[in-house]
Amino acid sequence: MKRLFIAIIITAFTVSSKAQNNKLMFPTAENPNLALQYIVIDSKGTSEENYNKVIQYINTTYENPSEVIKADVKGKYIRMEWYTTKLYRNLNFDLDGTCQIEFNFKQDKIKPPYLSSNNGVMDLNFTYSDLFKKNGKPKKERIKYNKNVVEGLNLAIQGVIKELTKVGTEDNW
Repeated sequence: MKRLFIAIIITAFTVSSKAQNNKLMFPTAENPNLALQYIVIDSKGTSEENYNKVIQYINTTYENPSEVIKADVKGKYIRMEWYTTKLYRNLNFDLDGTCQIEFNFKQDKIKPPYLSSNNGVMDLNFTYSDLFKKNGKPKKERIKYNKNVVEGLNLAIQGVIKELTKVGTEDNW
């Protein structure tokens, strides 16, 4: 019985940690920070080939790629910051802002940790403790607002990932 219980715990942990690799998670007491969460992208190729995929994506997607790329070490990592008109929703309005992620490369994998986002007025990073008053009661409006931020960030990052993982090219002309 004890072994069965341990097996169930390990399986649940494996499934939950695997699920955390495809989107940013809302901060919890166990995982209190939004910043530095990451997604793992399966992408066939060497670290150099995956690096080139990201460079090609940035060069073909953005009007001024040199302004999007904030740091670049060939074959190792790229830090990019982009502007989006739909960073998150609040009161049924799409709000804009910037988002910054860093791509790290390994054989057959790309890992983009989320670094930060900003709506032009304030930094949108928050921690679990920011969601509660000093007396321990939840700040309901802040929780609702920050859930919208996390959902919007996931949509923005998933848009980048979708473009990076497209199969084939448009060479049929």
